[in-house]
Amino acid sequence: MSPELVYVLSQDSSSPFYKSYASLFKAYLSGSIGTHVVQDLDIIGHLLFQMMMHIDRIEDDQAKGIDTVIALQTEAAKRLSSYFPIKHSFWMQYDRIANEFSKHKRLDRLCHQGSSWVNYESLALSRSIYAELGLISFLELGLLEKQRFDTLLKSHRQFVIAFQLYDDCADFYEDQSKEQFNWAIHKASVKGIPLDQFYQSTLFNTLIDTVVDHLDSAAELIEELPISEYSLLLQKIRDSVDSLYQV
Repeated sequence: MSPELVYVLSQDSSSPFYKSYASLFKAYLSGSIGTHVVQDLDIIGHLLFQMMMHIDRIEDDQAKGIDTVIALQTEAAKRLSSYFPIKHSFWMQYDRIANEFSKHKRLDRLCHQGSSWVNYESLALSRSIYAELGLISFLELGLLEKQRFDTLLKSHRQFVIAFQLYDDCADFYEDQSKEQFNWAIHKASVKGIPLDQFYQSTLFNTLIDTVVDHLDSAAELIEELPISEYSLLLQKIRDSVDSLYQV
C-alpha cells in the first residue's frame, strides 16, 4: 500500500468498527479460516469506506481528492483480486455494488424533488452499499452459508437505514449548509419546526423511535444466530440511543 493511502487510513477518526467491518461477522463463518483473510477484508472494507467518505466530501464541499478516490478503489480491487480471479462470479457482484453506489446522486436528487420514505431507504442503502462486500466476499469464498448470508444481509440493511437516520438527526445543524439530502432536515422543514427547537420537538422523538425500530428489526433477524461483534454492536448502538435521547 502506498504511503499516501497508509496516511489516509491512519487519519480516520470515524467509529472503530469502520476499520474492522468484516470482523463484525466472523462468528457467523463456517469452517476454518485464516486470521489474515478477515484482516485483509477489514483493510479492504476500510479502503472502500474511505473512498465513500472522500466522495461525500467532494460532493458536499466541492473538495478536491478524486485522485485519492481512485487510489483507494484501485488498492481495494487489487487486494480483492488476490482472492478472486478475473472471471470469478464475485466480480459480477462487485460491478453490481459499484452500479448501486453510482445511483446515490440520482436518488439524492429524487429525494430533494419529492421525498418519500421508500426513496430515502433506497438512498441510505445506496450510500453505504460497499459495506455489503464483506458478506459477499465470505459467501463467495465458501465461508458463509447462503441462508445465513441472506439473513445477515436483511439485518444489515435494517442497520444501515437506522444508522443513516441516526446520523441525519445527529448532523441536523451541520448538514444545513450541505446539499446532501437529510431526512430530519426535510421533515422539520415540512412541519415548520424552527432549527433551534428540533431536538426538543416531537418530530425528533418520532425519528429516534424509527431508528430504534430498525435497530430492533436488525437484531431480531439474527437472534437465533451466534453472538458476534455485529450483534454486540447493534446492542451498543441501541443502548447509546436510549441513554443519550432517553427514547
